[in-house]
Amino acid sequence: MSKAGFTPGRGLLDHDSDGIFNLNAGFDLSHADSPPFDPPAWGFNAPTTVVYSSDLDLPPAHAPEVVMAAGGGGGRPGGGGTTTTPSPTLVNNGSGTGLAINVVWDSSVGSAPSAFTAGVVKVAQYFVSHFTDNVTLNITVGYGEAGGHNLNGALGMSLSYLQSSSYSQIKSALTGDQTSTADGSAVASLTGDPTSGGHYWVTTAEAKSLGLLTSTTNTDGSVGFSSSAGIFDYNNSDGVTAGQYDFFAVVAHEFSEVMGRILLVGATVGGTSNSYDVLDLFHYSAPATHDLSGSVAGYFSIDNGTTDLHDFNIVAGGDAGCEDW
Repeated sequence: MSKAGFTPGRGLLDHDSDGIFNLNAGFDLSHADSPPFDPPAWGFNAPTTVVYSSDLDLPPAHAPEVVMAAGGGGGRPGGGGTTTTPSPTLVNNGSGTGLAINVVWDSSVGSAPSAFTAGVVKVAQYFVSHFTDNVTLNITVGYGEAGGHNLNGALGMSLSYLQSSSYSQIKSALTGDQTSTADGSAVASLTGDPTSGGHYWVTTAEAKSLGLLTSTTNTDGSVGFSSSAGIFDYNNSDGVTAGQYDFFAVVAHEFSEVMGRILLVGATVGGTSNSYDVLDLFHYSAPATHDLSGSVAGYFSIDNGTTDLHDFNIVAGGDAGCEDW
């Protein structure tokens, strides 16, 4: 995400060292791997479990939540910008149909430089122009925090809400949603549950697009980006300045996780072991051989593993979820 010569200080995913999303029903804020965090006020009253990450412990919300932190950045204010919170920005294609993204700005964005909000909106416009699902996603955006939580030194962080599902429900939804030859190939590769009875989750954003969840005004996920001065190049039209990160790439990275670019590879989520999601169904280590772990070199394929479209990352010490390239 940056020009040669700049080495990030952290891996692109930084969960706890065992690579498992551990249930922390007691909402313990004193884990040795995490600094203490004060739980923010959440507007959801439905009961749920709490999902633990090495970056933070999460308060109850309206669904189990997966946390992902990307890269080495920082959390100190970067100076400049406005002093009031921008109103939500609804990004759509202007046709009245197709994907829309409702960007809800946290109050922290009031101290961000003007290029920050413009850069986030540019990413939302990119996704709106490339996806045609007629749904509205609600994503909150923070500056130096995500969903009220400190970034703990990360470039960016995403918090994604999950909906429980099953292999049969996902296969049926993908079958009904196919619109291209590539979609047809992906559906044809679903010849049986490769997990032999694992539990499936879908981000609420992806569930909307697959028709597994009616569009609501609930938050589908929260993302946040470093407020360290000089950490980002907000304009990549002329390349990315040495020593800085491409802001567009980091925002797209976090948005796409909320939209479903997550591998669970058998993790324990919300107290449920052997958890998987949609992307796990297209994770292979060899033709006709699914990769159901986060430690074996794997790749993305939509033809039963015959074609390696891109390798997933298994860098030691980071990327525990390995859904990054």
